[in-house]
Amino acid sequence: MSRALLFDPSRMSVALESVGADALLVASPPNVRYLTRYPKGGAALALVRRNAPERPLLLVPAGDIDFLLEDVADGVEARAFGRFHRFRADGVVLAGREALVDAVASDARSDAGAGDLAAEALAEHDPGGVVVTDAPAAAFGPLAGRVRLEPRPELVRGLRMIKTEEEVARLAAAVAITEGAIVRTNQRVAPGVRQSQLVREFAVAVAEASSQVRLASISAGAATALGNVNQPDDVVEPGAVVRYDVGVLHRGYVSDISRCYSVGEPCEKAARYHRALVEGQSVALDALRPGVPARELFTLAVEAVRAAGIPHYDRVNVGHGLGLGGDGYDAPLLAPTDETPIQAGMVLCVETPYYELGFGGLQVEDMVVVTDGGYEPLSRLPRELGRIG
Repeated sequence: MSRALLFDPSRMSVALESVGADALLVASPPNVRYLTRYPKGGAALALVRRNAPERPLLLVPAGDIDFLLEDVADGVEARAFGRFHRFRADGVVLAGREALVDAVASDARSDAGAGDLAAEALAEHDPGGVVVTDAPAAAFGPLAGRVRLEPRPELVRGLRMIKTEEEVARLAAAVAITEGAIVRTNQRVAPGVRQSQLVREFAVAVAEASSQVRLASISAGAATALGNVNQPDDVVEPGAVVRYDVGVLHRGYVSDISRCYSVGEPCEKAARYHRALVEGQSVALDALRPGVPARELFTLAVEAVRAAGIPHYDRVNVGHGLGLGGDGYDAPLLAPTDETPIQAGMVLCVETPYYELGFGGLQVEDMVVVTDGGYEPLSRLPRELGRIG
């Protein structure tokens, strides 16, 4: 298994130089994971220096040292703070995992906090400039009075927009697990089956793939127009449309895709509207390439859906960036006011949902990675309205 960093050290150095900073210090669990791959949320901090971006520093509570064994990248130096009692047997020579935990625990600073260790690490390398952060300076406690902290959450957000090979691999795996769970759940879809049974089947398939459910909205019939709320007592009826808006959390990264299936022959309106939604999404995907403003993709998708059969169609957005879990969408938002130019390396969800009370909801959503010449799909299931039975 690869132990590569999730971020690109060269891009990190350029980004820090562009704002006149010598280091980046982060506190949010998703950003700590982004810099180190450390999976445990809480009080950990991560520090990257401009002159040595390939060697991040991870500052962890003494009681959480064991999570270093789960997914930390090569090159990361871990230092522990606080107190935790973990004993060592007499006369035993430790190796491997136990040796790593013991080494970090032996150097743990019970007299210091994360901010103290961050200040000491910065002093060791004499940054002599600004330390940018992902949170207000006050969030770092006493450290704010010892070094020059400047909140720049947009810097990390900008870095996270462009995915590395390691990130794309994790996202692709999350998508594959999600699609496999959809296929498995479809095997349970039949008239009389309860919505709660479908959600349970989806969750079991995800768990068996060593992942976690991020979103399991599986609705049927009129409930498909109610967004992502689950209605456990709903029963699948003949001719109903089953709508999936689902995703998983896999090794820190998330998926988000949508598909619709008709239980038997769909009504004419559902078939016609779904074709229009696929057409709108296809137009946006065909236009997807570096340099295109996010707002232009929105306009193209909405206008194409209208022209293809839903003249009143409208949306707040037709997609978004996606990456690490626990921190909402990544930029950009495919919305009418987002001027962000599309760049190679972005991973985007492109979607055209439609909700009509009294009729139902339909949706097609795919995850793609932007390339120099367009995009490569991460999701593979057919986009057309499927049929079960």
